[in-house]
Amino acid sequence: MRHSILSSTSLVLLALALGACGGPGHAPTEQQFTQTNLRARGNQLTSINEWRGATVLPICTPVQVTVARGRQIHFSTGAENYRFVLYRRTEVPVEAQLARYFGPTCPKVDSLTPTDQMGIRQALPAVGMTRQGVIMALGYPPDHETPTLEDDEWTFWGSSGRVTVQFDGQYVKSIDGLGDAGAVPAGATGMVQVQTPGSTGGTPVTPVSNGGQGGSTLEIVEHGEGGAATVVE
Repeated sequence: MRHSILSSTSLVLLALALGACGGPGHAPTEQQFTQTNLRARGNQLTSINEWRGATVLPICTPVQVTVARGRQIHFSTGAENYRFVLYRRTEVPVEAQLARYFGPTCPKVDSLTPTDQMGIRQALPAVGMTRQGVIMALGYPPDHETPTLEDDEWTFWGSSGRVTVQFDGQYVKSIDGLGDAGAVPAGATGMVQVQTPGSTGGTPVTPVSNGGQGGSTLEIVEHGEGGAATVVE
């Protein structure tokens, strides 16, 4: 039987997030850290995690969450303000999204396998990565295509279209849709500098470019089928 997309761990994080928020429409006032790499087009992110035209905000970036209500989470790195918008077909509520992507401590990236760490640095999936490593590298797969995290196939929206990550148990066995240009090369050095709590010295983190064309004037209005975004200048 398939389990709910919210694991017991997620439910605990959700309870903590709700307790910290102090009620609907409020967000933690203490510093938080991103729990995965996040992709932004200009200053907007969505739960669909589309890679096309996006920049990468690295895992463990210190942020201040200012609003979490309805279908949006607003947060700031100090240098930039961002808005995380829930895709219209997602069934994961804003409180659970908050618990997924923001937390009081940095994820322990250095405790993961070398393959996981390489994928996280590249913000790309790789054969041999664990499920946890893929989530930290890419964010969560959109739930309208991947209803549960126990599924053996996760669907993402890559730079050229659909990307499917297939698992054998806890490890990635194959990836479809990346192409040679998107694969993580063996021994590659990271394009995303994974942050550590003391690495920024209190200086806000600047998003790392991932070849995107997004600008701060773009606003995602709605997603169509297949993750394509409609934007306005």
